[in-house]
Amino acid sequence: QMQAASLIKLYIMGAVYEDYDSLSSKYSKDQLDNALNSMITVSDNSATNELVRYLNKDHDHKKGMKKVNAFIKAQGFEYTHEYNGLEDTSLWYDTDTKNTTSAKDCGRLLERIYRGEFVSHLASRQMEELLLNQQVTYKIPSTIPSESRVANKTGETSDCENDAAIVYTPKGDYILCIMSCEVSSKSSAVDSLQEMSSLIYSYFMNRDTSKLSRQVEATAKETD
Repeated sequence: QMQAASLIKLYIMGAVYEDYDSLSSKYSKDQLDNALNSMITVSDNSATNELVRYLNKDHDHKKGMKKVNAFIKAQGFEYTHEYNGLEDTSLWYDTDTKNTTSAKDCGRLLERIYRGEFVSHLASRQMEELLLNQQVTYKIPSTIPSESRVANKTGETSDCENDAAIVYTPKGDYILCIMSCEVSSKSSAVDSLQEMSSLIYSYFMNRDTSKLSRQVEATAKETD
């Protein structure tokens, strides 16, 4: 469990899509989609807080946050919890506690989006599209060549640099989540994150795919 920063927005996105039909009947679909787009692609905090308010029939942020946390719990994410709103100090209910998540929870969430199993197949594809349109790309995506695509969400505070991504390559796809908090130098943390991303991409692209193919074929024969 670590400080989530804006990675908490992945879970808020899921809670909104779970309730999308009823929310779009109360608020316009364009209004809802624009807020989701702003929350994910440019990590807009005001849009995030507003979406949390949407989740409560009285437009109450604290009660909407309870709905986010109920969604998180129901989905089985062990290390994730929203304690406070984003940026707006009037929405900080527990100033001694930070919103939390983990690389494990983020990885599981992204895998379920990738497989079309998060909320629903349609919702998963819509969430994936938002992540593919991410504008904050100076971490994991910055090291990935143009032959591949990245769907990611970052999170950063004064001492945190986080990124969670699905990387789509010509040789298969993988999920990478890196969280670094309580860092003494944010620039060094970003440098390390980029270096890890580059090394992992290089390893993945240069691994012995022929050996992997033989393993898959052997498994298929055993299954037959």
